[in-house]
Amino acid sequence: MIERDWVAGALRFSVSPRKIRALNRELALETNKLKVTYDLSVDDLAAFVFFHQRKSPAARRHTSGCLFPAAAIMLAIPTLALIFNKKPIVEAIADLWMLFLFPFLFLAFTFPILKWQTKRMSQHLLREGRSMGFYGPHSLLLNEDGLHETKDAGETFRKWSAVEKMIITPSHLFIYTSGVEAFVVPRTAFPGDQDSIYFCEYILKCSDLTGHDVPQQIRSGTHILSGNT
Repeated sequence: MIERDWVAGALRFSVSPRKIRALNRELALETNKLKVTYDLSVDDLAAFVFFHQRKSPAARRHTSGCLFPAAAIMLAIPTLALIFNKKPIVEAIADLWMLFLFPFLFLAFTFPILKWQTKRMSQHLLREGRSMGFYGPHSLLLNEDGLHETKDAGETFRKWSAVEKMIITPSHLFIYTSGVEAFVVPRTAFPGDQDSIYFCEYILKCSDLTGHDVPQQIRSGTHILSGNT
């Protein structure tokens, strides 16, 4: 016991105040890299809603389940007319070609219109009710316990085990903690790519997500998925 105290004391006195200050500065710098402060706008939240609805398998199944049967019915009408038409096949096709073309035009124009409408509706919904506390000044701090978010509406904490996946897009970072919930961080919150790389790599390390080459992910904007998906 006496020997251990002597060793600890010797180590304490062997570290100069200058080195301690340098270590403190390094620790403060590392802590700053793990905390981002930003203004979250309605457009940022709408971008998450739009991204989620566009990429969610359930949302895509629902959209496809509505549009493709409608297009199939539209295509069936000229097909039946062609089958029961008594004119020569070339003349019949010449008469019905607009009807054959219409289902493809319907799909080509409907998907962009739906995307625009979804984004617009998301913005309107987020401005309704008491959603105002969910945008405005935000901060997100990472530490060994988990993720701490602070905003006007209050504070949110999630353990690392709750992180399901992390999505990096050219404009945002979405850290999913459930199928429909995510921390939304604009990429403009980071001074540069190196800071966002450090931030993302820390999330990968602590949450045990599978993913590699974070610099490439930052540049190209692709998914980093968890090991369970």
